[in-house]
Amino acid sequence: MNTIWRKIRGDVRANSVQLGLVIGAIAVGALALSTAFSARTVMTREMARNYWGSSPADVTFWADSIPARLVQQVAQQPAVAQAEARRTIRARAKINATEWLSLPRLYSRAGHILSLKSVS
Repeated sequence: MNTIWRKIRGDVRANSVQLGLVIGAIAVGALALSTAFSARTVMTREMARNYWGSSPADVTFWADSIPARLVQQVAQQPAVAQAEARRTIRARAKINATEWLSLPRLYSRAGHILSLKSVS
């Protein structure tokens, strides 16, 4: 037997517990990485499917005010399946004396955003 292989065999016998722990840690790390990548793939696919399944607006116009009559006129166009006006509120929270945190937009049904869905 070669000297190198004898040295390796002796080290494995002397440090079998540590070697087992290292191999176990590598296996757990590989499993965790594989799980994370699989979860990301599934989430990306499902989020896209859910978004397109919700029938999002094809066009959105932002304006200071949109009269209800204009929304009705747009909704009556032959290429428009649905038109609605919504109000959006931008909010932020003061974190400290100099820092602000932007909060998600809040929507209501009456107001300043015109969302259109085209006829498919």
